Amino acid sequence: MIRKELHNFITSENGSVLGMVMVFFLFVSIIGTTLLSLASQEIMLSRSDIQKVQSEYYAESGLNIALWRMNHATDGLAAFSNNIATVEVDTNLMILTSIGSSGEKSTTIQWKYFEDHPFNHIITFGQNLDTSNFTLTSMPAHEATQFEELPTVDLFYYYSIADYIYTGDQHFNSPLPSGIHYVNGHVDAGNGTYLDG
Repeated sequence: MIRKELHNFITSENGSVLGMVMVFFLFVSIIGTTLLSLASQEIMLSRSDIQKVQSEYYAESGLNIALWRMNHATDGLAAFSNNIATVEVDTNLMILTSIGSSGEKSTTIQWKYFEDHPFNHIITFGQNLDTSNFTLTSMPAHEATQFEELPTVDLFYYYSIADYIYTGDQHFNSPLPSGIHYVNGHVDAGNGTYLDG
């Protein structure tokens, strides 16, 4: 009799739902844990990519600041360091090195700069320009230069003695007659414009 009850208990389906529910919850738990792990890894990868792009922008920003400082002051002021970028200047090789940092990422940008010669920017000249024996020499590094204060220009005086008075913006595209030309506005001088006399 005990054997018959035991056999009926084993072959009956009582308790089988509990087993299926446990397997289902185990399966859902494994999938949920996997999805959470994938989401956290995606967040870390996204953060890493964002920091990489930020460090590139910071390095480029450091170069822009250094170039502005070089153009408005001395070469030595181009080197600086703040919380996002560090810029170094090699005046011998004429190289700017900018290191941008964001989180654990950093980007290094090197940029070679060149000195500019005023000979390349001649605007006007007298009767002729003799280039047969010209020489180009390297200009010294940019240094801060102190100029004396310019005297005040008495515009009323020049207005009173002017030979030609123009009001408003003017565009000149030919030789101007000799004398004092007073323009009250912006002047645009085209090729071939010069004061004849």
